[in-house]
Amino acid sequence: MEKYLVLEFKNAGFFRNKMTKDFVFDIRGRTPRFESEFYDEPINANHVSNVLHVLFGERPVPSLRKVVFERVDYYYEKALDSFICIDAYKQFHKKKEKDEYISETMSVKKAVHNSWSKLDFVYWERVRKLLGDELFTEMTALLTKLIKEKDIREKYSFKEIKSIVRERQLLDNPLLIDFFAKLKQNGKTSLVMYFVDDKRAAEMNMNSHTALTVNNGVEKVTRLNGEIVIPVNDEDILKLSNSKGCATILDGGLVFIKGIFTANRINVSKHTKVNEIGLETSKNKEKNAD
Repeated sequence: MEKYLVLEFKNAGFFRNKMTKDFVFDIRGRTPRFESEFYDEPINANHVSNVLHVLFGERPVPSLRKVVFERVDYYYEKALDSFICIDAYKQFHKKKEKDEYISETMSVKKAVHNSWSKLDFVYWERVRKLLGDELFTEMTALLTKLIKEKDIREKYSFKEIKSIVRERQLLDNPLLIDFFAKLKQNGKTSLVMYFVDDKRAAEMNMNSHTALTVNNGVEKVTRLNGEIVIPVNDEDILKLSNSKGCATILDGGLVFIKGIFTANRINVSKHTKVNEIGLETSKNKEKNAD
């Protein structure tokens, strides 16, 4: 009698269209995430195939990113012959005139683009890291001379030093003008901008020595639970016996084995055949729909 592997998955996160301004990387280079494709259906044959790849000791293969390695066709065909049931509530979307899974808002990590902090957050140690010991010592000595006070690092924050320099109109002092020119020649323009241009005061956050980024963005995600039923033979079961018995699906979704059952113990009346699930993709669908 035919046998089936039954998998259960929980808390699988599906991002229909991530608009965070970072990039997707593959062998073609990098693509802005908001320009990259995403599947219309949350789970399809490619996702199930990757779960099987992991459970049977193979490497999962991205389906929307180009990579140098290829999938094992045996497990992809097995995914097509599988059944899936997603246990998640849907509601009717008036603009799209169809039922959709309910989404929630969450904080996500940002990779690179547009992640620089806009905060004017400068202090003595950050300045030392930017300038290096030699230029930092020279700058401290110069500011001490111009302000005409000792121990300025102990008395004032660097932000207070900026205010003093401006209030006393020291930006017009030839000594400071020459030092700023030296900073520009040494690639330290961001510190000069901190003093002279409030609109560019946060440029120090983009320097490799003093980088300050915003690590989070906000996205909408749908959380899905469900079950996958996969036909298996004795050889599959033998190979599966050496598996750890768990994998992941979508974003953070945990997949684990419920068991292996004969056909007379399986009910797939509420399931969908995986080969009937579309593989269509879209770009910026959510943005255009609004």
